[in-house]
Amino acid sequence: MSTPHPEQNAPDQVHPYAQPAHPQQTYPHQPYPHPVQPAAPSGWNSSTVHDPLMPSDFSGWFQRSIAIVRQHFTQLAIVQFLPVIANAVYLVMLGNLAVDQFTGAMAVAQANAAAARSGAFDPAAVQPGADQLATLSPGFLVTYAAIFLFGVAAAAVSYCVIIRNASGRRTSAVDALPVAMKRYPPLLGWTLLGVVLTYLGMILLIAPGVYLLVALLVPLAGVVVVERAGIGRCFVLTRGRFWATAGRVAIMMLVVWGYGVVVALIAGLIGVGLGMTVGVTVAVTAGAIIASLLSLPAFVYIAATMVVTYAELRAHDTPGVTTSTLAAELAR
Repeated sequence: MSTPHPEQNAPDQVHPYAQPAHPQQTYPHQPYPHPVQPAAPSGWNSSTVHDPLMPSDFSGWFQRSIAIVRQHFTQLAIVQFLPVIANAVYLVMLGNLAVDQFTGAMAVAQANAAAARSGAFDPAAVQPGADQLATLSPGFLVTYAAIFLFGVAAAAVSYCVIIRNASGRRTSAVDALPVAMKRYPPLLGWTLLGVVLTYLGMILLIAPGVYLLVALLVPLAGVVVVERAGIGRCFVLTRGRFWATAGRVAIMMLVVWGYGVVVALIAGLIGVGLGMTVGVTVAVTAGAIIASLLSLPAFVYIAATMVVTYAELRAHDTPGVTTSTLAAELAR
C-alpha cells in the first residue's frame, strides 16, 4: 500500500509569496498624432520634387542652376563661344576707341596749352577731335548685329542641350543644332520685338521697361523653343510669379556682376603689365580678349539659370509638368 504524497489530498494553500492581482487598467483609445507634412507648392506633385529642372523653392532654383553649369559646362561653353567672340570684338573696338579719344584729347590739350603760351589761343579754332558718335559707325553696328544674332542662336541651342541632357538623352551642341535652328527664325523675331519694347519702356518710364524685361524676355526663349508659342504666353507664365521671377533675375545679375568685377580686375592687371612692355594699343586689345574669354562661365551660368527659371514657371503654371514633358515638346 503506497503512502500518499504529503501534498496530495491537502487543502489548497496560498503560496506565501503570491501577490494579489492588480486590476487591469483601461485607457481610452487615442491614435498617435502623425507629424503634419508641409504642403507642396502650387503646381507640384511627387513626380516633380526631385526633377532635375523643376525647383520647388529658391534654394532648389539656385542649386539646379549650379548643377547644370557643373554637369554640362563643356557643351554649354561650346554653345556660348560665338557670342563670347562677338563680345570680344566689341570690347576690342571699344577699347581702341577709348585709346584714340584719350590720345586725341591729350593732343588737343597740348595744342591749347602751346597756343596759350604764344598768345594766339583761339577756343573756336581748336576743338576736341573725338567723335562721340563713333559707337554708331558701321563697324560697331555690325558687331551689335553679330552679338544679337549669335546670342539668340546660343539661347535656342542651350535650351535643347540642357533639357535633353536633363531628361536622360545625352545630347551635344552639334546634336541640338538642327532642332534649335527650326525654332530660330520665330525666336529671332520675337526677341527683337521684345528688346525694342523693353528699350522703349526703359526710355519712357523705368518701371515698364523693368516689367517687360522680367515678364517678357526671361521666359521668351523657352516659350518659343519648347512650346512653339508667342509673346502672349510669356505674360501668362509670369502672371502671379512676377516678383519671384524678378528676385531670381536680380540674384542672377548680382552673381554675374560680382564675377565680372573679378574678371575686370584680372584683365586690368594683365593689361597694365602688357602696357609697360608692348604698348597701350596691344595691351588694351589683349585685355579685352582675356576679359571676354574669362567671362565664358558667366554666359554659361546665365543660360542655365534662364532654363531653370522657365522650368519653374511651367511647373507652377501647369501641375505635373516635368523635364520629360519639356523634352517631349522639343521633339514635336
